[in-house]
Amino acid sequence: MRRYHFSAPPIFLLLGAVAVYAQEPNDSGPSESDGRYQFMQANAEAFSGNFREGEKIKSLDAPLLRWTNPYTNIRDGVLVGWVDEAGVPVAAAQICLTPNSTTQWAIELQSLSVESFTLSNDKIESWKPSRPGVQWHRYDKVGIPAKNEQRRLVQMRTLARRFRGDDDFENEESVLRLLPNPLVRYSKPDRGLVDGGMFALVHGTDPEMLVMIEARRDDNQQEAAYHWALAPMTSFELHGYLDHQQVWHKPQMTSNRPTDVFFQRLLVQDPQQDASILSKLKGILDF
Repeated sequence: MRRYHFSAPPIFLLLGAVAVYAQEPNDSGPSESDGRYQFMQANAEAFSGNFREGEKIKSLDAPLLRWTNPYTNIRDGVLVGWVDEAGVPVAAAQICLTPNSTTQWAIELQSLSVESFTLSNDKIESWKPSRPGVQWHRYDKVGIPAKNEQRRLVQMRTLARRFRGDDDFENEESVLRLLPNPLVRYSKPDRGLVDGGMFALVHGTDPEMLVMIEARRDDNQQEAAYHWALAPMTSFELHGYLDHQQVWHKPQMTSNRPTDVFFQRLLVQDPQQDASILSKLKGILDF
């Protein structure tokens, strides 16, 4: 996560300057950290959704990753996800403190689906991405997926290592680091999805790009084959490379509408100033 590109009002007037290489904060104790975690998880669980055909979308039981970013002085954040009824990822979001803040929160949502869906709660306008959030590509010249689940994990790790991501921050490219293990593993055999894994390319521990790898059968195909897709978790410009060749580019975000596949909001309450965690969802800025 780098910048917040909202249309109005100017968010940097609220956030202040970003402190580079800031030190980690000294929490008052475990209860403060636990309270932030509960607040972020509750925000994720407050969302519900469904596909156009009516299939329900549910939040994962726990955040996929907890992270900080000392480079931009983001002191706490989580990566959360929503899945369909079979456990296949539909969307991901980062819920985190804004730079230099201990009280102001933001959420960034990214579609991971090629289908239309709605995700909302009773405090925020419905998010309805108007186009697919990812584009799938078949790997060229790789072996067929192994029959054994553990061997497929080894294969997916190897395929994920072929990707590199660059996060362009203040006109300086920052090479992202791949986390070696998938954040989530899933399958949907009745739809030809044999196995899937979602990996993260991170800046520090902050996920900036998601790498999705699936072993699946296309229509009229007997043998499964590996496919890949990339998705951003930042409003900033990103470049994705496969075997040192650029295969994906995401420009800096210039729009922030509830029909966009990447959507941001501010959550402005301090979770320690309100007895009800879920009530923190009120106070969303009106753009």
